[in-house]
Formats: sequence, C-alpha cells, structure tokens
Amino acid sequence: MQSLPTTWLKNKTKEEQDAIRSLLSNSSALLHELLNILDQLEAEEIRAETDLGEYDNPSWSHKQADRNGARRAYRKIKALFKFMETTH
Repeated sequence: MQSLPTTWLKNKTKEEQDAIRSLLSNSSALLHELLNILDQLEAEEIRAETDLGEYDNPSWSHKQADRNGARRAYRKIKALFKFMETTH
C-alpha cells in the first residue's frame, strides 16, 4: 500500500489515525467499488459535455461550469484513494 494522503489523518489523535488506517486497509473491496462508481459518474459528466443539444440551451455555459465543478469534486475524492492505485 502506498502512503496515505495526509488529509485522512489531519487533526486526528494517534488512536484515531490507527483506527483510520485499519478501517481503510480492511475496506479495500468497498473502496474499490466506490472508485468504480466515481469513475462512472465522471464518465457520465464527460458524455454529457459532448451532447450537441446542450448548446441549444441559453444556460449551456452554466451547465458546463456545473459539470466542471462536479468533475473536479470527483477527482479530489479519487485523489484521497491514490494509496490504493496498485489494483485500481
């Protein structure tokens, strides 16, 4: 397992850090499934971007900005799981 991002352990006691490490290492199947779901959600956003019908809507730029924000959030969440990259 790669090094755990500091975000997971920030402002936690030693006991809490140990509990988080244990939880993450014992939940790999669930975490991999979560990453798969995030990949699917991000792919949906990307597909929607290429729908030419979206440009008929006068608010298309707002929708695009919203999609960009959603994709940024998915990437940030997935970055928390970089330590699991060996199999995902």
